[in-house]
Amino acid sequence: MINLYSIFHINCSFSSIDEKEIPILIKKSYWPLLNLIQENNFNIGIECSGSSLEKIYKYDKKWIYKFRDLIEKKKCELIGSGLQQIISPSCPEKITKLNLQIGLEIYKKFLNVKPKFALINEQAFSKSLIKIYNKFFSCIIVDWINSNQSINRKGRYFNSCPTNIIDDYKNKIPVIWSNSLAFQKFQRYIFGEISFDNYIKFVNSQSKFLCIYSNDCEIFNYKDKRYKNNSQKKKINLHWERITDLYKYFKKNTKNYKLLQLSNIEKKRDKKFLKISSAQAPIIVKKQKKYNINRWLVCGENNFYKNSVCWKIFKSFEKKKIKQKDMWIDLCELWSSDYRTHTTTKKNLKFHKLVLKLFKKLKLKRDNSNHKKLSGFKKINLSNTKNVNINNNFISFYTKKFILKLNLKKGLTIDQFTDKTISKNPLFGTIYQGQLDYLENMSDYYSGHFNLFLYNNLKKITDISIQDSKLNLFKKNSQTYLLISKFKFTELGTVEKSIEINLKKREIYLRFNFKKITPAILRLFNISLTPKSFNSKKLYFSTNNGGKKMEHFELMENFNHGSPVSEVSKYTSSNNSLAMTDGCLIIGDNKKKLVFNSNIEANPFIGLIEYKKLPKDFFLRASFSCREMDDTSKFTTLRNLTTQIKIHAESK
Repeated sequence: MINLYSIFHINCSFSSIDEKEIPILIKKSYWPLLNLIQENNFNIGIECSGSSLEKIYKYDKKWIYKFRDLIEKKKCELIGSGLQQIISPSCPEKITKLNLQIGLEIYKKFLNVKPKFALINEQAFSKSLIKIYNKFFSCIIVDWINSNQSINRKGRYFNSCPTNIIDDYKNKIPVIWSNSLAFQKFQRYIFGEISFDNYIKFVNSQSKFLCIYSNDCEIFNYKDKRYKNNSQKKKINLHWERITDLYKYFKKNTKNYKLLQLSNIEKKRDKKFLKISSAQAPIIVKKQKKYNINRWLVCGENNFYKNSVCWKIFKSFEKKKIKQKDMWIDLCELWSSDYRTHTTTKKNLKFHKLVLKLFKKLKLKRDNSNHKKLSGFKKINLSNTKNVNINNNFISFYTKKFILKLNLKKGLTIDQFTDKTISKNPLFGTIYQGQLDYLENMSDYYSGHFNLFLYNNLKKITDISIQDSKLNLFKKNSQTYLLISKFKFTELGTVEKSIEINLKKREIYLRFNFKKITPAILRLFNISLTPKSFNSKKLYFSTNNGGKKMEHFELMENFNHGSPVSEVSKYTSSNNSLAMTDGCLIIGDNKKKLVFNSNIEANPFIGLIEYKKLPKDFFLRASFSCREMDDTSKFTTLRNLTTQIKIHAESK
């Protein structure tokens, strides 16, 4: 017998729905759901954000009263989510906590109940969420299909039993599995894309526990403007009729199926404790790889900018110790996922008006002034400068403890970064063709450059191709230098690259200034590690993905976060990433580590890691992206974009 359960997700802020459509949405989608529950015992759960409850109450109070009545009669369960649908791995821990707390207050106000279960928003899960959600809920709901890929145990696909998950710091929480494959099959049957026999054959092939549905309610019986010629919109008046008939089939066949509420499912959980994220999938989302965390971070309509202003407002709130609840509620709204995908023009205008409102209250400016100031430097002559040497195609900055060697003929790429207090060999730099045996692509792999792909034809532009440029060297003191070069590109105009070198602290700042660009993809500061300097068996990386503490990932299998997703209708340039919510990424082994820091207010980069095991060595490369491409992308022009990252090494 298969234990079946289901969750319908209600979101009035659905990205492609303007507020004027809400009354129609309530009539076409939300009322049929309540009627289905009232007239039957299908044990359906409803997940609803606090802001959605407020909007529904504004337009149709009777729906709220009916929902509350059904909960009181235990005809259905409320599944929690928070005030807004925010992507928690990409924002500060404080915002996630506040979002959940205010959501619970609204549930109590309108429905007189505190939900026990929480559906992770957009199923975007990082290890850091375990500790956060533990404070508010008894159990969370996460996608099984994508979690399963990171669980290292045999036969895992056939055992989606409710269980427990654990993080790096032994924080634990019970979990019930949603199933993105199952809800897509459910949708395809309701939309008439697959037959009843095809769908039932799929259900019967699953394990003893199956979440048959855990997605949007709005897609049933409502015309979404995004889809003009989609089978989803054919015969929409039959959607709820087909849903009802399907549940009746499950209810009738008691020998094969049992429809249960989540409270009954949770009682059947086993005693295991699983880690469900990994180096190749540090942030788990639902559905296929084309639908990944990057759509909310660096895709959409300039989400890099949207996240930047959110971080800037948050940091200002913290600095000024803002306590007004309404201002924090506004910031939670700005961090909503629905402003970041297929957002309507009206919603985008609302986002920018809300930003201006908060900026005005906080007296903030919309620029990149948060970067480290370059004051105090004086221009000097390159020749006969202490600690600086030019030899053939290279310029080196050096002391007894530190060497930074740059390639003058390859866009000032880093040939070697050597901190002798950490390692005698370079920690990163250029890996030349043939240097690594068994590496498939026998190319030169440089460090410190950018790769930009134009939006109209995906033509690649990089500063590696620059052969000659004018150099200007500045000096602040006997240990601090600044090298500036300006490169001219036909498609980009002038791009300024600067490298600040602090010989005493053995650290560098890499910067790019772009005047006016319209990229589809923009990856910066590519860094290639030197294999001989690291223990290949002890490699790891650490970063923050929405929590205060860093998440730790050991490198076990080959992966590339920045590789494109194949077999999609629109090019998807990457498949996962690191949210870097503290602006930091660490890569190292058991004795040493490289530390990368950015100012997240100005540059909310995502980190992309590529790793390959080789018979004698390894290949490991990191880059930092401002923009990626997927089905949500709208290619806006970036003006006066200033980007910066700081790099240094430490002993562990």
